Amino acid sequence: MAGLYSSLLSDSPGDNWGLFYTALEKYRMNELNRQPHVSRTSLDRKRTRSSSNKDVSNGTNSGSAVEPPAKKLRTIANEVDRMTIEIAALKKEVKEKTKEYDELIVYNTTLKEDKVMVLKRLKNKNAAMEKDKARIKYLEHKNAEMQKDKASIKYLEDTNIYLEGNNSDLKRKLGEAEKVWKGLMGLGEVFKC
Repeated sequence: MAGLYSSLLSDSPGDNWGLFYTALEKYRMNELNRQPHVSRTSLDRKRTRSSSNKDVSNGTNSGSAVEPPAKKLRTIANEVDRMTIEIAALKKEVKEKTKEYDELIVYNTTLKEDKVMVLKRLKNKNAAMEKDKARIKYLEHKNAEMQKDKASIKYLEDTNIYLEGNNSDLKRKLGEAEKVWKGLMGLGEVFKC
């Protein structure tokens, strides 16, 4: 029956009508043989009835189970109607599944795009953080240089205080030397007289 469905669903099923009717007849015969309401005795009665109806000229069974054309066509038409309904249901199911898959593809694509955008934002933040790290490192280096400058300034201040102390001491000694010199000059004037 899978081949039958595929031929019905194909775009040009006209080439497969012979196969369709053969498969349909086999299917119908299988369905008839599987009917639970047909008892073995009724089948035997049919067989007995058909065997009594023999052709005298050649001794063959002319009344074998030959189905009338109208009944056969009606059976085929019923089978075609049933299969048309099944095919319509299958087409509807395929359409629904296709729509569901399309929606799933759109959802997955949107999710992928969202993840790509999140990754891009994270990369940008990471790059900004790396820039901040470089700036922090630069500021730390500058701070270390400033600390060195502070130490140099302190050393210079201490040196300046020391020199100012020495300068005061030298001034005091110079003042004392000037006093001594003036005293000596005064003694010189005394000796001149």
